[in-house]
Amino acid sequence: MPIKDNFIDIVLTDPPYFDSIDYTGLSEFFRPWFEIVLNNTFSESVSLENDHSSEAIVDLANGGKNGKNQSHYQNLMTGVLQEIFRVLKEDGTGLMLYSHKTFEGWKVIGEAIRDSNLFIDECLPLEMERIARPRAMGYDALN
Repeated sequence: MPIKDNFIDIVLTDPPYFDSIDYTGLSEFFRPWFEIVLNNTFSESVSLENDHSSEAIVDLANGGKNGKNQSHYQNLMTGVLQEIFRVLKEDGTGLMLYSHKTFEGWKVIGEAIRDSNLFIDECLPLEMERIARPRAMGYDALN
């Protein structure tokens, strides 16, 4: 990013949730409608086509055959967090919202945080799902 080192006071982030959402697939669903609105609003033609290769997810549907595996996700997230570390002031604050239903998702984001040189000094657990809800009962990370 074209930002000086140690320049930002606070960073807020809500990173992609590992293997929970196919963000590119979801955005492709809405893309034609957004392009129609934008092309009818502005004089220049607009394309919102996605770069699938840089999507920070683990693609379970393809079994990681397209390179979107745990390593891919961890490398991208480590790079993002290293950039946060670089631009954040020494007395700055970084806030990250992250939720996942599996230990694997937590392990990979934890390793990305460790490899970024960021330091966690506080965690605030949020109740994301009701544990008594049948769908959530099998999620060890939530329980």
